[in-house]
Amino acid sequence: MARQVPSVYHYAQRKVIWFPPSSNPQLLMSGIAQHMVNVVVVVQRESPYYFPPEDVCFAALLKAYPDLFRLIYDAPQFKIFGVTTNTLLGRHDAEMQRSLTEGEKHAANQVR
Repeated sequence: MARQVPSVYHYAQRKVIWFPPSSNPQLLMSGIAQHMVNVVVVVQRESPYYFPPEDVCFAALLKAYPDLFRLIYDAPQFKIFGVTTNTLLGRHDAEMQRSLTEGEKHAANQVR
């Protein structure tokens, strides 16, 4: 939900998805599932540019889907939530990466 895409990308070094300012939990959850989001950054601003503010949008999402998010980090100006629905996708990607690495090692040994 962080609406400063370049800044978030710079610090997180992850693909960043910009979500519209909406308190419609079904719309937001649809985007989270479609883009396989596994981390949500919610920034609390004194004077937001977009309305409703991010924390209000996420509060509606959290109320509708309370078991699908877990608080990872809590700071005065922002919160980071893990998305539990896409955890299996993350594990699958990690397993594929490990097997690819093992395959590459095997191929390198065959060349020697």
